[in-house]
Amino acid sequence: MRDRGSYAIIYSEKKPEAVKASRWILNFLKENKLDAFALNAREALEKGLSSDLDAVIALGGDGTLLKAVKALPRKDTPILGINYGRGGYLMEAEASEMEEAIKRLIDGRYSIEEVFMLSIKMDGKSIGDALNEVYISATTPGKIIEAEIRSGEEFLMSLVADALIISTPVGSTAYAFSAGGPIVDQRLRAAIMVPVCPLTSARPLISSLSKKIEISVFGEAGVQVLIDGFIKELAKESAEIMVEESKERVRFIRLKAGDSFARRIGKRLR
Repeated sequence: MRDRGSYAIIYSEKKPEAVKASRWILNFLKENKLDAFALNAREALEKGLSSDLDAVIALGGDGTLLKAVKALPRKDTPILGINYGRGGYLMEAEASEMEEAIKRLIDGRYSIEEVFMLSIKMDGKSIGDALNEVYISATTPGKIIEAEIRSGEEFLMSLVADALIISTPVGSTAYAFSAGGPIVDQRLRAAIMVPVCPLTSARPLISSLSKKIEISVFGEAGVQVLIDGFIKELAKESAEIMVEESKERVRFIRLKAGDSFARRIGKRLR
């Protein structure tokens, strides 16, 4: 066991079992003379997390983990996800494995997997990084958007649709998959573009991130951009959105043998 460490426990306040687990973990860590504190996901977003943590423990579904990532000032703090949600595709352990997972964490018996994010700029201004996806739509429900997508100087696709999802490979098992997109190996440096209810022949497209992806989007009712479901940016009628690989990396704590991508597919297609 390590001599000392500092841990943040982020839990979903909507999941009673996650709340109960957070109390057990907090007591267990303190009994082992480790610094620890617990916040619900809303509090973590409001207050933010310190940059000198040894690890973050996220208890809930994928939404809880995404909030924990957003609350971190530095994304390289390792995160252990324990699933108390419905899908939990990003979570490493199930609720039934919680006690063993925590013991392995403080003993240092784990590996680290780094995954990349997408950096998003709107009209030249950075608006955040996406671990799962960017969602571009009209600000008024029921209205459509028009978009042209380019990779560097090369034209890729035009569309008229309810919305456009731009997903990372990690996020390809989330909203993008539900909208008809493919599952993509997270080791690939690519972005997955999925039109939502297109009125044209536009279909999902996978593009390398060797060049910046640029989207010119127009919406008569205004344009909005959501990043991982939390960050919202608004434009009046049109916007220029640029997507590229972020310099930031999210570091997931892995406890299990085997490929995490294969396990995530198994969860999604179960």
